[in-house]
Amino acid sequence: MAADMLSLFQRRPHPAALNPPDRPPGVACFYLADLPFWTAAQHHPDPDNLVVHAAGRLIACSQALHALGLSHGDPLDRVQRLAPQAQLTQRDPGREELAAEAILRRLNARTPRVERLVDRRLQGLWIILSGLSPAEVQRLAAQSGGQLGLATHRSLAMLAALTAPPGQARIVRPEATSHFLSQVPLRQLAPLGFSRELRQALDFLGLFRLGDCLDLSQSQLQARFGREGQALYRLLHPCSYGSAAAFSPTAISVRRELEWPTSEPVALLPVLLELVEQGRQQLGARLCRAVTLRLWLRGGTVQQQQVALKTASSSSQVLGYRLERLLRLLLTSSQEVHCLELCLHRLTPALPPQHSLFANRKPISDILGSVERRFPGKLLQAVTRSACCFPEEAFALVPRADTSA
Repeated sequence: MAADMLSLFQRRPHPAALNPPDRPPGVACFYLADLPFWTAAQHHPDPDNLVVHAAGRLIACSQALHALGLSHGDPLDRVQRLAPQAQLTQRDPGREELAAEAILRRLNARTPRVERLVDRRLQGLWIILSGLSPAEVQRLAAQSGGQLGLATHRSLAMLAALTAPPGQARIVRPEATSHFLSQVPLRQLAPLGFSRELRQALDFLGLFRLGDCLDLSQSQLQARFGREGQALYRLLHPCSYGSAAAFSPTAISVRRELEWPTSEPVALLPVLLELVEQGRQQLGARLCRAVTLRLWLRGGTVQQQQVALKTASSSSQVLGYRLERLLRLLLTSSQEVHCLELCLHRLTPALPPQHSLFANRKPISDILGSVERRFPGKLLQAVTRSACCFPEEAFALVPRADTSA
């Protein structure tokens, strides 16, 4: 479970010590604990009674509903019994990815070094930032509503963000690192991907906070917990600052200014389809999983709609159909449009040839006919018998030609 966990907490080895006195805090971390709930609450009229579910189970809910006894994984019938006022909303992973990309773009406007941590063991949304001052981190936390941490190393910044209240930032000075770790309980390791068995074993040994584990050597942790113990040691004793990499957004944007502003869909649709073709040419061998349409109206107003595709595509038919629907949703007023912009994002490499072969496979009847012509009488088919003495005689394999006759 802890394989490759070391890469989460460090990048590029650095010869400096853990707390160099001449280096101020410089690595920040943005943490959003519940991305599904945050995404659904953005457009919900009553977030206090919101429940996000998937496959008949509760995925996320508000703090007010948590106080009533609801927790992750509860069946929906229990949710309705404990909280009849709860408003159920189906989880939308595509919309969550769009929300995460929007957060990345907003953070990138503050600093060019933004890096999202993508790992199945991490719970929530984790983004590493570099080049922000403590005052900028405080303002960013108040404006975004997320949890932010600032420290000298990536792992300490992640722990600081994990322990910060929502909408606030926690700044860990180099001289206060040991004191900070002595205040962090071991249960805070769960969102970082550490197993429950490790936390219970440390608790059994009388180690209740991260500061209590500072005296354990790497060999002791590795001998008891394997690679997970080694990852815990690197978390407490980082050997690199772990600065964020430069942010490189993967998106294609095409734009068209209209000579004659109009509000008629009939006049705007050909321009939109032309933008789709221009975007497809820039895609090349890539596919996109989300599209955004922006309209500039007279008076400086900008309207936009975005949608996530269930399957990555570069088909002009698929993109044109989705964008035509977005265009009609945006044209709700009589204001004239003087500019259109199309953005293709969440780009992925093209699927391998095997995918297209399976997606465009021939009907099964044609395949069976080809096999029968090449091997006459060898193609068998299972049939049932109504009158039989023993259960094993209820089915039989007969040549397919006999069944069709």
